[in-house]
Amino acid sequence: MSTTPLWLAEFGAEYAVPDVIANNPALTDLSWHNDACPSFCDARIEEPDEHTPRLWVEHPDWRQRDSDVPDPRFFVADAEGRPHHWSDDASGAVAALLAIVTVQRINAAVPCVDCGAPTDYLIREINPWQLCNACLRKPRPFVRPLPAARPRE
Repeated sequence: MSTTPLWLAEFGAEYAVPDVIANNPALTDLSWHNDACPSFCDARIEEPDEHTPRLWVEHPDWRQRDSDVPDPRFFVADAEGRPHHWSDDASGAVAALLAIVTVQRINAAVPCVDCGAPTDYLIREINPWQLCNACLRKPRPFVRPLPAARPRE
């Protein structure tokens, strides 16, 4: 008994997801009909959610995409949804996705400086303070530096 891949059921054969993505055991298909196109995540992520880095597979014909310009077909977004990698090379996009998740796993071993809990997500550009997600959401007072003393006249 064969099962239809999720991307195929949600978006149809016209999306023609390459085998290097569709049949890759290192990836999990997260495609959902409310999204603009099929998406995949690293299979090592046990509970993917909306903050999971993803590899997005746009329609092969750029005129059928949400964009008005011929952007590259494969797009990797980090956990905050920011662009990390654009490419027309499916293999390169898979490598970029697996690399970003590996960096997150290495950084996640760092304990939170506030509470000591393991950090769920820590990449120095996004979270240079080394705080867990709960501590990042806490309101923090903004400390304004004191103005420089003016010389007396």
